[in-house]
Amino acid sequence: MQERLARLADATQAAAWPTAPTARADWLAQTIATLGGAARAGWPNDGALQRAAAALLAIPLAILEPRWHQAGFPVFDRPDMLFASRHLLLAGIRDERVRPWVETVAAQQDPTGRWQLRRSRQRESGCTFEVPGEPSRWLTAQALSVLRGFYGESDG
Repeated sequence: MQERLARLADATQAAAWPTAPTARADWLAQTIATLGGAARAGWPNDGALQRAAAALLAIPLAILEPRWHQAGFPVFDRPDMLFASRHLLLAGIRDERVRPWVETVAAQQDPTGRWQLRRSRQRESGCTFEVPGEPSRWLTAQALSVLRGFYGESDG
């Protein structure tokens, strides 16, 4: 595991990510989730994590595929802004570069205060958790966590 994390950190430091914007965003979002989790567990990789975050946040939101703007579950290898925003915040990235991502997540709240499941990969998982097109408890909890994390409200 340490060896895999070291290779991932090295690839990030060398900017060895895909060139296509959406593929790059997918790779960087998954990298932030992985390196951020490793950092929270005590594995030092701050340079790689910061570089991955800077590269992800430099991608204009408007050029990302539509699925990036649609909260989905489960994510697997297709992250979206909700996934990426949550992991940026968990990794301690809370500056103004994250604001457009968080605002995009906030804008998806429906009139009842919930977030709808817009993309579903439940069939691929073999389990059905929630109904696509309906309000999602999972996505609502994740989105509220993002809003609390960015705007500084505590979880408890």
